[in-house]
Amino acid sequence: MEPLPFAPPEVSPAVMSRALSTDKAAVPPRVSFAFPVAGQALSPRGHMIVQFSKPMDPARLERGVMVHFERDGLLAGLPSLKFDYRDCQRVLVITPDPPPPPLSDVVVDFLDAVVDVDGRRLVAGTKQEGAPDGVVERIRFQRGP
Repeated sequence: MEPLPFAPPEVSPAVMSRALSTDKAAVPPRVSFAFPVAGQALSPRGHMIVQFSKPMDPARLERGVMVHFERDGLLAGLPSLKFDYRDCQRVLVITPDPPPPPLSDVVVDFLDAVVDVDGRRLVAGTKQEGAPDGVVERIRFQRGP
């Protein structure tokens, strides 16, 4: 490999770090993946995994996530939630207590208060029709028999 015909300018690590983090901070977070995927049923315990495109602010995330159970389109429960963070706060495991009843839907709403570690608000990806105002993202999981 031939050397470059010119010398690249000297850039201090501090300046480079600031430039890189600024670029990343400008991109708002999104939900990039949810498990179980469409067509797969939740386990009886009801663990749900949501992956974000960026590390999220845990305190704001916990205040900005609402979960309810539905059966035949009617409210079937409002569980308390346990949150577990993985992959440097990019992955959230939500465990409802009590677990969802058999043959119910579990609806997870992410409110507009949810922000990443840089303070950027979550942007919509799959908001479903009928979601109330203030809901940025709504994910529906199904619990099998």
